[in-house]
Amino acid sequence: MTATHDRDDWPTTGWSSAPPAGLGLDEDALAEADCRIQADLVGVHSLVVVRHKAIGFERYYGGCDARTRFDVRSVTKSVVATLVGIAVGDGLLSLSQNLGELLPDRLPRDGDERLGAITIEHLLTMTAGFAWDDLADWGRLWASDDWLATTLRTPLAADPGHRFTYNSGCSHLLSTIVTRVTGKTLAAFASGRLFGPLGMSPAPWPQDPHGYSIGGLGLEFRVRDLAKLGLLYLHGGRWAGVQLVPAAYVAASTTGQSAGGDPEEAAYGYHWWVTSAAGDAAYFAAGYGGQYVYVVPARDLVVVTTARWQLPPAETLELHPLIEDIVLAAAQVEGPAQSTHVSPPSA
Repeated sequence: MTATHDRDDWPTTGWSSAPPAGLGLDEDALAEADCRIQADLVGVHSLVVVRHKAIGFERYYGGCDARTRFDVRSVTKSVVATLVGIAVGDGLLSLSQNLGELLPDRLPRDGDERLGAITIEHLLTMTAGFAWDDLADWGRLWASDDWLATTLRTPLAADPGHRFTYNSGCSHLLSTIVTRVTGKTLAAFASGRLFGPLGMSPAPWPQDPHGYSIGGLGLEFRVRDLAKLGLLYLHGGRWAGVQLVPAAYVAASTTGQSAGGDPEEAAYGYHWWVTSAAGDAAYFAAGYGGQYVYVVPARDLVVVTTARWQLPPAETLELHPLIEDIVLAAAQVEGPAQSTHVSPPSA
């Protein structure tokens, strides 16, 4: 059974906190996770566990604190997908619209004829069909003076809709498209329709050489702001009584739309990874190097980690076992705990 708890004390400008036991969290298991991070996972910067809209556990490492903004890498993609959903809810986009309709002036005249058939949904599910290696091609994109043209000139290796390939270029195409249909940069659109309502305060969103907000990565958030993104999805796109993102879109985003694969080896929705944790359905936003926003609806649980993403690939942190243990530490207990209101610094 999924706990919904439609209380109005949303943490837009402040948070509630409660002892772990009061939220049905195993204090010994959380203490063990804390010790494991300090002893073995020295690249971890933060661990925050939220249940029933209250912070039950919050630790920072390596000189970081609640005011620190972290480079969340590809968690940016899940934010981009959220903004696509808002544009869909506004009637400015539909999932079936394709590049032939949305970017007719930018499609290469000598390009693959299948290019125009790529839809918004194909971009969201990373099934556009481009022949793309994200590590190698991200460098190619970064070095380009026209990111849109560089992405659209990438050859197609499969028909749209048939093969999952993780692709930051798809995310940047979505940023460009939302900018076109709203008449605002993605950063400006997000400020009014997502970051503002949730009380999130990211660092300025980086842009490509043509002024489009970078779709594949680049956002920097405080950990509590990442937890708000998880809470928004946990409650079906609804925040403080307002439906910010269509509920049907949130449900589709967090349902496996393809088998997914590398780099997380999980199913893939709309720029969210779909999996299970401790036997319960779960989904997560993921960024290179250990940035995670993990949501487990049946346990009314959001787990957030950030880590030093600059670690060499061989040392990149594998935090899924740690998160799995934290999910196990959350008993399937329904009903919100009694909590006390606290005002976090610059929350």
